[in-house]
Amino acid sequence: MYKDYNMTQLTLLKETSVLIPANDISRLVPDSLFFWGWTNYEFIMNLLYFIFNMVKIIFKGKTSENGGDTVFQIAKNERMLEDCFEIRKCVFVKEQGVPLENEFDQYEDYSFHIVGYINGVPMATARIRSLNTHVCKIERVAIIKWYRGLGYGKKLIHAIETIAKKHQYNKLTMDAQLQARDFYLKLGYSPFGKVFLEENIKHISMNKFL
Repeated sequence: MYKDYNMTQLTLLKETSVLIPANDISRLVPDSLFFWGWTNYEFIMNLLYFIFNMVKIIFKGKTSENGGDTVFQIAKNERMLEDCFEIRKCVFVKEQGVPLENEFDQYEDYSFHIVGYINGVPMATARIRSLNTHVCKIERVAIIKWYRGLGYGKKLIHAIETIAKKHQYNKLTMDAQLQARDFYLKLGYSPFGKVFLEENIKHISMNKFL
């Protein structure tokens, strides 16, 4: 018989609190998934984020860089350009807090916009802007968060460099976010100048000769 039980009580006194282990899979469900004030798009994006994390756990976070049908190319129609803009809104505006009016500027119509797809789903983008006949600037590099850490950033930069060479540029420059400096260092980019703030985010200028 349960301890401390007596014949006159009508309920069974029992501890009902549960301590969920830190590594329990249920902890990966984002609280925002149950925020019903979100739009359908935001709900679906959070649901996809949760599902993708489940897949990463199942495969121990080691997705092959060669897995899936991955394509990086210049946006050549309005739909592809809209894919670029939606990724930038998701990463820079919603995730990093950049004001929407500051994210898009007068250079959009004078730049190459690169978009990356995996199995037809847009997941990465960047912009290349010509500074002169030999130098172009890499801008607005963005990857949807659940595709990060899987090798797609490296593929995106390699695609940018291939496109730059094809258009006779021999030098690339960028204002990289400081937290991404080591990533670009591994790809052969060299920092120069001092760290500066842009949209309240620390940046460092970097370049590479092709």
